Amino acid sequence: MTIGRVAIVVLWVALVGSPADAQPAGSSSDPRFRVDWELDPPGRRGTTVTGYVYNNGLEMVRQVQLRIEAVDAAGAVVAERYHWVVGDIAAGGRAFFTGLAPTGPTSYRVSIASFQRLGSAGQ
Repeated sequence: MTIGRVAIVVLWVALVGSPADAQPAGSSSDPRFRVDWELDPPGRRGTTVTGYVYNNGLEMVRQVQLRIEAVDAAGAVVAERYHWVVGDIAAGGRAFFTGLAPTGPTSYRVSIASFQRLGSAGQ
């Protein structure tokens, strides 16, 4: 696929959406978190993913790491990148993130890869 076609596909996904947008965007298997995200238009460094991580749990968390996966039309992961969420996320709180997306996908998935708990909200 040529660079022009890749740019068109990425732009189309950014404007129209993708199958990943139909499910809870970036949901992880852990119900304590929700990730809402969107694709930003491609820039000099590539396409970025921006959004918020919501901490629905009862404990503050830190060192939250996101996994951004590029997924082809068959649903297979063709590339991935990891990005850190800056700062702690209080119980019931949220934190903004931005990260460079892998190149070449039909769609993306964003999920929580890891985090560290800091104790209950009352501590």
